[in-house]
Amino acid sequence: MGIIIRRGVILVVSIIGLICGVLFLESLIDAAGFTSYKHIVGVAGSIMIMVSILYSLRKRKIIFTKGSLNGWRVFHEWLTIVGAFLVFVHGGFHTHAFVPIAAGTIMFISVASGLTGRYLYLKTNDYLLFKRDELRRKGLGEEAADEELQSLIITHKIMKNWRSVHVPIVTSLAVTAIFHIVSALYYEGFWN
Repeated sequence: MGIIIRRGVILVVSIIGLICGVLFLESLIDAAGFTSYKHIVGVAGSIMIMVSILYSLRKRKIIFTKGSLNGWRVFHEWLTIVGAFLVFVHGGFHTHAFVPIAAGTIMFISVASGLTGRYLYLKTNDYLLFKRDELRRKGLGEEAADEELQSLIITHKIMKNWRSVHVPIVTSLAVTAIFHIVSALYYEGFWN
């Protein structure tokens, strides 16, 4: 059970650390007078998030077939976390317009759903393996142990498909991000 608690702590600390880090770095950039560089930071973060989607293409063998799927998943997770961090630094937690607020909120939900879904999947997987081993030590066969753990097995299968919630959130993030970028370019005067 120690690994489950450790992963829960890592999840909570990661989300809190992301928020505190964004607030600190944004205030540091503002204090140093480098506010104009926030656009570059936002572009870099957006590019990292777009590159992280290569994991989905590798998983479905659409473009890539090389490399371990676990390595691609870790690549996806870290690029998304760092990219989201940079995008949050770009936008900060300001309330000046609806579209950036919507994009930032959906991005936060997307990152939180990814971290939470991964945590819950690993938690149910570890707990299922732990309970199955415990039942086998008590002398139950594999079929009897699986009958005893039926509800946990169903929960595990559901958590395996948590992406069915994460993917629509990410899709709505992509739509709002594109709308934000287009409206920012329009209103900033790049198209005048």
